[in-house]
Amino acid sequence: MTWFVEGAATSAGVRIVMAWLVGALIALGSFNHAIVSTIELFFGRRFGADVGVGDIFGNLGLAVAGNLVGGLVLVTFARSARALTGRN
Repeated sequence: MTWFVEGAATSAGVRIVMAWLVGALIALGSFNHAIVSTIELFFGRRFGADVGVGDIFGNLGLAVAGNLVGGLVLVTFARSARALTGRN
């Protein structure tokens, strides 16, 4: 997210607002962060939840795939926007 906020805005105020908006979208949506959800599942398994090893790795694979696709889309968008505006 850092490169997205820094690349798309020129003033500190706009960067802060963008960071809050993206953070709120991630926090309020049911998005799956690869590291956080894997740690939650490991702790759930450790403390007696009905979570198998296959569930943990299946969730990790899905989360990593989603993060890769989302990251590629955001990187492509940010770089395209910079190219169109002529900024390097």
